[in-house]
Amino acid sequence: MNPGSPAPQASVLIQTRLRAPSTRLLYSENINPDVKGKIIGTLLKLKNNGLEEQTVKVIGFYMNHLAVNVDLQSPEAVKEFIANRNVSSGFKGNLVKAYNYYTLINNIVWERPRYKWEQNKPRIPSEDTLNKIIAASG
Repeated sequence: MNPGSPAPQASVLIQTRLRAPSTRLLYSENINPDVKGKIIGTLLKLKNNGLEEQTVKVIGFYMNHLAVNVDLQSPEAVKEFIANRNVSSGFKGNLVKAYNYYTLINNIVWERPRYKWEQNKPRIPSEDTLNKIIAASG
């Protein structure tokens, strides 16, 4: 190894940062072509209305997740799917937000459910762990 060259591990990390970002908005072949068209139309309108590109990509991810698992034209089925998911309230809220964009742009009437985001409680180390940290520091 040359003295001026970075460690081999560093070059691996640098290469992983250089990967091209994924540009696929629709990742599944299981989505009905009509629904795909409506999702793409929704995302284009959101982009044209001034939403950031990254925000539009995230909303597209959530819309695709819903479209693979449930019929987007049925608001009650979407509500039931979201309510029965075994995920955090924050994830459910993001699904609701994405579907709400879809309903607004595609003129679908639905009553939006509310999910309150809950902050995770921090893990407080035990007294033994704190003593070990203090002893190791000096």
